[in-house]
Amino acid sequence: MWKALDYLREGDTLVVPSLDRLGRFIQDLIAIVSGLRKRGVGFTSLHEVLDTTTPGGRLVFPHRVHSSVGTVMSCDAILRCIT
Repeated sequence: MWKALDYLREGDTLVVPSLDRLGRFIQDLIAIVSGLRKRGVGFTSLHEVLDTTTPGGRLVFPHRVHSSVGTVMSCDAILRCIT
């Protein structure tokens, strides 16, 4: 993953299938995407429908990350109780 992040150039967009493919912790996700933004690189997560290449996507990114991670954690907790 680090090689892919280093390869990205201004104007590129990193596309991931879901946030958990980029990082495990909220602070890491926000730091990585903030670093990409500073370099002029966009970010898109297909599962969570996040796209920082749009003004709206940049505005809601931190809030959607917290919401998405909370939902995943709730689903994991439910699955642990069922099994």
